[in-house]
Amino acid sequence: MERTAAVVGLALCVLFLGMFGSMFFIGVMNPRNVSSVYGGEGCPPGAACQVTGSMGYHTYNPFAATALVWGIVVGIVIMLWSLFEMLSKKNVLLVVAIGTMGVVLLFASNYIFISGVHDLLTAGGSATTYTKPTLGQQYGWLIETIIFLPLSLAIMGLADWLRRREGSRFSVLAIGFYAMGTFCALVCAVLFAMGVFMLLNGNQSNYQENLAFIPELFIFGVMCVAYLKGTEIFKRGEPGAKSPYVFPAYVIGGVLLVAALAALIFGSLDFVYNDWGSKSFNWLVETAIYGAVGFGLAILSDVFAGRAGEKGIALNTSLYACGGILLFASLLQFIFGLNDFLYSSSPNFKWLAELFVLLVPGAIATVLAVGVELLARMMGGKEKRAKRK
Repeated sequence: MERTAAVVGLALCVLFLGMFGSMFFIGVMNPRNVSSVYGGEGCPPGAACQVTGSMGYHTYNPFAATALVWGIVVGIVIMLWSLFEMLSKKNVLLVVAIGTMGVVLLFASNYIFISGVHDLLTAGGSATTYTKPTLGQQYGWLIETIIFLPLSLAIMGLADWLRRREGSRFSVLAIGFYAMGTFCALVCAVLFAMGVFMLLNGNQSNYQENLAFIPELFIFGVMCVAYLKGTEIFKRGEPGAKSPYVFPAYVIGGVLLVAALAALIFGSLDFVYNDWGSKSFNWLVETAIYGAVGFGLAILSDVFAGRAGEKGIALNTSLYACGGILLFASLLQFIFGLNDFLYSSSPNFKWLAELFVLLVPGAIATVLAVGVELLARMMGGKEKRAKRK
């Protein structure tokens, strides 16, 4: 139930993030656009001016020009609530409707807070308006968070009160907190990956934007742990309750391992095939950092699973996945590299070097995965024999 609830909650998060993201990419929500849709004003009509950090002000509003989308979502929630009321008079359906509203508001408060903090730390001298912004235009995200967060908790608390009256065993607060904790974990994973990348490959003089991911990781990491701890408290005493820490740790590790694979595959291809030897080894540093943290979190996920009496599969699955992807990439490299070597008018052995870069770590990961699996079976067999005695 906990895993399903997390997936459903994250689906809501992704739905909202997709809608907000679409607005961002078409330019409606880009906080650095010089436009009046942000509550500020750009250049005066007819004036040939350019707003810069030295002559303008920065404003930010994550919900600018998305009132229609927000209204549609709220309308759908109300519609579903009405349908539930028409189909059945059981309060468990009312619990679902009220709980959904609470989770939506909880995600809204998290989205606004995360976006606002990120913009506050990374905006620097970027300007979006020539007029001095109001308090709401600068810190409206904080005011909205203060309003939405307690309101969402109150609504989910009401849903939990109705749930207890109906004798349902699943806590709405636990479901919402678990989804938000996992969402914050995903945010931390993406921030870490992008932060390390910018630190190694970005403008080294832009310290504010390059190092902003460090305080962000602390703030959002504390939020993640707090939500997961709250989930553990709210689910205490429920039959069959599982550890809320297993899945988020696995998710963060998985995201970072994907980043490690991308850095290794594409970074090595660029290093080997483009201007041989003239590129830096930043891709190798990235791979090492992402891989170390990713596998470390996979091990931590298995530790959490073992403490809760569950079977830990994170490390073994991660090793098999990384090994399989790298072996498949090395196979493609062998096929196309050899073909190019034989038919090229100026053949070289770059393809062989790239094959070595991909094949060796892929083989090591696969061998380790098999070893971990055999070790787990041996330990499981010893435990069973000990119990029989």
